[in-house]
Amino acid sequence: MAVPYPVDERDAAWEQDRANYRVLVIDDRQWHSSFDFDDASLDEVLSWCQNQAGRVSVGLRSRNGLGQLGIVWLATKDSLAAVYSKPTI
Repeated sequence: MAVPYPVDERDAAWEQDRANYRVLVIDDRQWHSSFDFDDASLDEVLSWCQNQAGRVSVGLRSRNGLGQLGIVWLATKDSLAAVYSKPTI
């Protein structure tokens, strides 16, 4: 399991609040559909995911130095539900 450690948040040279995402939806029959979101906020993608039936995984679409498309999987609907169901203080 990954262990968090303190950092100096000023070490980032840039930030962006919009990105390209891929969402994988797997229904009860184990059929899957993939959807891409271009120039979207994570909130927009997660909002869309909340209305999908079945299992959902959210990934960040990115290209490496060779221009090849890759996906960094960020979360599943189950893990998102656990986060969003916690009461806020």
